[in-house]
Amino acid sequence: MKFILSKSKWQEIGAKANWLGKTSATSYTNPLGIELYEGKSLNLGAQGMAKIISMDFPNKIISLTKEDGSNVTMDMDTLEIVTNLEEHKKAREEKEKEKALRKDRQQRQRKRREENRKGVGVLFDSENKSFFLMGFIAANGTLSAQVPRDQVAQYEKEHQEIKGYPPVTGSYDIASEEDKWYVQLRIHIPKTKMTMDIKNLFGILGFDLKETKASFDVNETPYIKKLLALGFDIGNPSKQHIQHIQDNIKKQYGDLPEQDFVAGVNYNKPIA
Repeated sequence: MKFILSKSKWQEIGAKANWLGKTSATSYTNPLGIELYEGKSLNLGAQGMAKIISMDFPNKIISLTKEDGSNVTMDMDTLEIVTNLEEHKKAREEKEKEKALRKDRQQRQRKRREENRKGVGVLFDSENKSFFLMGFIAANGTLSAQVPRDQVAQYEKEHQEIKGYPPVTGSYDIASEEDKWYVQLRIHIPKTKMTMDIKNLFGILGFDLKETKASFDVNETPYIKKLLALGFDIGNPSKQHIQHIQDNIKKQYGDLPEQDFVAGVNYNKPIA
């Protein structure tokens, strides 16, 4: 049985709600894991609260009215303020072109690598790459959470619902309302552990890697919540209970995904 966890783009109409728990026929859950719909209020930090009054799906922008009566326009995906619609459209078009080029490049890389499968080694012998990647993350990665101060109670409640217990004190970072107005979950892979094979695998599964000074990071809240449900933990640094995760995968998905997970845990290649 294959279970592939890949990056969500547009959520299906009527899909189950993610972090904030509401679904409607005109809702959209963005890459940050925040569901948007007309009438929803967003905390804009120092700018106060604002209510969504309209959603422009073709241009992927939302219009909001703030408490002082003024209006503001934001990008649906990033929740960044849009001051010039034409420039915003051009930027989105460039971004879509860049995505298309990246996807084409990844497909060509994948084809070349699979043509040389024997030389690549264990990575592409894994039938289900999603569970292989989970194993690699469990053995080498760190999960982190940045939580706005005014959303700590909500975060702890959601953590309790997913994990069955509240988060350990000090396991997550508290961000000021001015810096963030949503919970941000991240995966961090140290540069010393990253290989070209693993970079390609992240790309094949639809994840964008952001390079920092010491690591490659993935900002994928819905995916990380799935990892938490399987037994992963958030912490800095985190030490995953690999056997516990492995047992959960075997129980829920069977022997083959478990074997793929173990292959990911044991994957060891020279640094790219």
